[in-house]
Amino acid sequence: MDCLPHDADFCRLLLGGEKPEEVYATGARSNEELAEAMVADTATVTAKYKKLGVVVHVCLFRGATYGYDNRIEVFGTKGRFVVETPPELSVRCSDKDSIHAPALMFSFPQRFAAAFAAEVDLFARGVLAEPGAKWLVDRTACIAAQKFAMAAAASKRDGTVKNL
Repeated sequence: MDCLPHDADFCRLLLGGEKPEEVYATGARSNEELAEAMVADTATVTAKYKKLGVVVHVCLFRGATYGYDNRIEVFGTKGRFVVETPPELSVRCSDKDSIHAPALMFSFPQRFAAAFAAEVDLFARGVLAEPGAKWLVDRTACIAAQKFAMAAAASKRDGTVKNL
């Protein structure tokens, strides 16, 4: 549940503020330390947005050896939308056997440095009451993301679909 509110918030932003009507989650523990703490290191969450006719599938994995794998893909009648973790270097080598690429960015500062700087800038502009300095995530969005994550955690615990 600690990672999911960010993904839930992103889904809400991407889907025009819509909230899911149904959430189902499952997970597993492959890391011994996390298993002892009763924390899943692998989880899948499916959220149904009936009003939009959209199903979102979020995969969370803490142990990818090639970097922090975090992505969302949305397919629709007009095209595809993809957001994913960038690689550490923007170089690829292709030969007759395969395509080789560097690992994905791993640390939080690597992945979110630009986003953090933009948030600090927007916060400062908001404090100074500059025109156009509107915060995209409000109290309603925070509550919706937390409800999504709590429903997913409850679903994982008892194996049932949760209605929101």
